[in-house]
Amino acid sequence: MSTSPIVFQKTKLALCLSVVFCVTAYADNELVLEEVTISAKQTINKKPFTTSQAITSIDKETIDRSVTGLDSVVRSTAGAFTSMDTPQGTLNVNVRGMTGFGRVNTMIDGVPQTLFGVTATSEGEGGFHTSPPSSSTFGAVIDSNFLVGADISRGGQGGSHGTNALMGSVNFRTIGVDDIIQDDKNWGVLNKYTYGTNKLGHNAMLAGAVKGELSAGGSLGIMLATSGANKSTDYKRGDGKLASHNDYVISKVQKPRSYLAKLEYQPSDMHSFILSGRDYRTNIGGRQLNNNAYGVDYYFTPDNRLVDLAFKANTTATTQSMNRTAKYQTLENAVAKNRSNYFDLSNISRFDGNFGKLTSRYGVSFLTNDYSRTAVADNEDSYNYTPFSPTGKQTIKSVYMDNTFEKGRFGMDLSLTYADSEFEGFKPACGTEGGVQVPCFPIGEAVVSNRSKDVNGKIALSYQVTDWFMPFVSYARTSRMPNIQEVFFNNQGGGSMNPFLKPEKADIKEVGFNIFKHGILADSDTFGLKATYFHSKIKDYIHAQTFYLRTDGKLTNDINDDIVGFNAPISVNSLEPVTSKGVELMANYDTGRYFANLSYTHAKSDQPVNINSGHHDFGFTGGGTDRLPTDYWTAEVGTRAFNNKLSLSAQVNYYGKNARLNPDYISLTGEEQLQKMPKNPIITNLFAHYQVNQDLTLRAGIENVFDKLYIHPLNSQNSNYSQLDDNGEPTLFTNYARGRTATIGLEYRF
Repeated sequence: MSTSPIVFQKTKLALCLSVVFCVTAYADNELVLEEVTISAKQTINKKPFTTSQAITSIDKETIDRSVTGLDSVVRSTAGAFTSMDTPQGTLNVNVRGMTGFGRVNTMIDGVPQTLFGVTATSEGEGGFHTSPPSSSTFGAVIDSNFLVGADISRGGQGGSHGTNALMGSVNFRTIGVDDIIQDDKNWGVLNKYTYGTNKLGHNAMLAGAVKGELSAGGSLGIMLATSGANKSTDYKRGDGKLASHNDYVISKVQKPRSYLAKLEYQPSDMHSFILSGRDYRTNIGGRQLNNNAYGVDYYFTPDNRLVDLAFKANTTATTQSMNRTAKYQTLENAVAKNRSNYFDLSNISRFDGNFGKLTSRYGVSFLTNDYSRTAVADNEDSYNYTPFSPTGKQTIKSVYMDNTFEKGRFGMDLSLTYADSEFEGFKPACGTEGGVQVPCFPIGEAVVSNRSKDVNGKIALSYQVTDWFMPFVSYARTSRMPNIQEVFFNNQGGGSMNPFLKPEKADIKEVGFNIFKHGILADSDTFGLKATYFHSKIKDYIHAQTFYLRTDGKLTNDINDDIVGFNAPISVNSLEPVTSKGVELMANYDTGRYFANLSYTHAKSDQPVNINSGHHDFGFTGGGTDRLPTDYWTAEVGTRAFNNKLSLSAQVNYYGKNARLNPDYISLTGEEQLQKMPKNPIITNLFAHYQVNQDLTLRAGIENVFDKLYIHPLNSQNSNYSQLDDNGEPTLFTNYARGRTATIGLEYRF
């Protein structure tokens, strides 16, 4: 498969239907996960099993067949998970126990996403502490109908994707003109429709494209797509009860609508342009969320091994407006805005000689990120002391170089990145509590800023012992700057802000091996296995602790001290390094007629838990604990029939021991409180796929076939006051996942 960065070719890209979906990567360090055809009946992704990188590819068919969305898709991969927060309506990818902006660089078409969602504390007749708990967490706004795949990279990496990415990255790729037009046609239409039981409802997409050849030998293509869904949160659980059996769950139908447009222009073989626009709108969590992004990509690919140029520019704007009857505590007409601008310029040079083969990618990237808010408050103190959408600006500049060297059986990857990061925001004056001055610097109001410069890198070594066995080892140094929400958290005005936060820095070590071999049990079969052990040590890990003000003017963590009426969660750098380690396994076996897949993760971490992760008195929940289940795995077996047109498979998911933050959290001993979650059963899912002809594909699926009652790990709703009983004790476990849910759908092209 060609890995040329040229966007369009005179010979149109083949549209690979069903489970075989071809992806061409551009020259902006997107992963190229090459598919290798072993026989007329089977294809597999080769690169995860032949590279020293800890990577996973999610193809189009895996996304399209999912019954309940991208959360379940990501959770089925090794080393990756999601932190769920239903009222947000966004996707928050977790890699090796780390989540959030800067810890996992979450991208759409190579553009970092920066949204911090915020939901209302009350709506309609409900009041604070009687309405569903509010939350404020990082997340990406993604319509899965527009996706053709995703690439997850775990651990350190170079390039623009590795800038401000402490533990990894994920890049979601959207459809283009050649994904809609078939064969040698100059126009095409793609329709998707899915209906789901158990209040999952309708989900549909319509896309059209035209493409023409230009007199100079180039081409011009245009595509438009629209997508929408109607789905309810009041589903049946595994015990037959509705989700609204939990009084804090409001039965509400969400109706997201999204649009995607692209103009793809190739004036000649050397030049390619893409202009794109994306819009997403939904009403959830007591607010209207509008997200739109506009971008341009340019590729210059002359017949020169030293020049392979790529340029990307994008601007993204998100507005969250509280509904007319919704409030954020006492704030009314509250609006939160986020604007980010991103630029990336890179080039690839290739060298061949007696010394071996060297590929160098080098470039610069630039990100600006601005959070702002408006609201109507009773007075200035109410505005300054209500932690609704902390405000400030970020700037991240980087210069990077990635080198891949091959000499015989030996391979080496060497990456270096220089990052220059800065944040700036307004800090109100620090007042007094009970006649005691709240300590902060400066005492008065001020615009404060902080700047950091970091040099990061990665080295990976591999050796092809045989044509099917390759061990590897790597070391990486990564970092991420403090976020605006950590620095300028304002439930006590300037007294709860910390402009002196230092960047997090991680040392990540990996060792593992790959196996990729044909003819294991039969001449036509293929087996792939990747095993990785990782160990990371994070210095200056940022987390929030609760502080009280003593009568002598000093801060304390002890609620039993002689204190006054001051209680603030303040983000601090941990004094001791945070360690996480684990094992990740990926395996695939395919004979053409039969196939099997396995992903397994074992992980341990001693990362501290944010005080604002679950306790509602601080104005929002920070998303619950990020610690992964100790063990989790997904296994799938399936068969193909009728000349490969029919595919049937069964998948089982298991989540091992996991914990939630105590929904009340207040600990008189000062120790963090984690509660073990109930043991989860094994969940079984079924999938069917039938390609009627070149134009029509039918799909069906059943999630939770045996209607088991279980709770999703890492769901923020498990750790808030909805889980307190009538006596205020954290004894409830009522935030259950969907019961048996079935879908039927089709994809039609013409």
